[in-house]
Amino acid sequence: ATCRDSAWTCVAILRSPLDRVVSSYQHAMVTKLGGRLGLPSDCPFRRYVAYVASRLAEGRANVHVGSQVEAYYGPPSATMRYLPVETIGLGGVVALNAVAPRARLDASNLTSSHYRYRRPRARRPDPDATADAPWSAFAEGFPPYEDFFRDPALRDHVLGCLFRADAVLYARACAQPWLRACAACARECDARVQKVRGVRSG
Repeated sequence: ATCRDSAWTCVAILRSPLDRVVSSYQHAMVTKLGGRLGLPSDCPFRRYVAYVASRLAEGRANVHVGSQVEAYYGPPSATMRYLPVETIGLGGVVALNAVAPRARLDASNLTSSHYRYRRPRARRPDPDATADAPWSAFAEGFPPYEDFFRDPALRDHVLGCLFRADAVLYARACAQPWLRACAACARECDARVQKVRGVRSG
């Protein structure tokens, strides 16, 4: 109710569903969280996705793998703004603050640079086999996020079955006029939204 009150301006930060799943995998393996969750220490990404699917089905997904739509505050509006995290360093915060001065988001400690500018090592697993490679294969450097979704069936499963609503919300966030006014933000959003289109559900 608060976020529909004209006296308030609410801001929710979103992330592309594909990137979010890979990031949660990396987090689970680097922090050893995966072991505490019952995953093998050399767990490949595809097995991690199966784990995420089971947690979602059981209604026991944590903040790293749960649907962002569960915290849905309504469609984008004058009182409800959605900021894609990928636009934070591209002018998204400046654009937001220009149209929502009451919010005045301070993003000085927010960044997406930990993955957007990460350089993969010169030698890495075959991109087409990244989803099935053991975690130890990434010891010298993490591959580009898109390598994990070379298999269309896996991509369709993540976007069409597990996080379809998240993909729709992300696209709606990217269509907000105030965000489109930031040219760099619009380009980044378009590139990411393009990756979630044409997905088959089932």
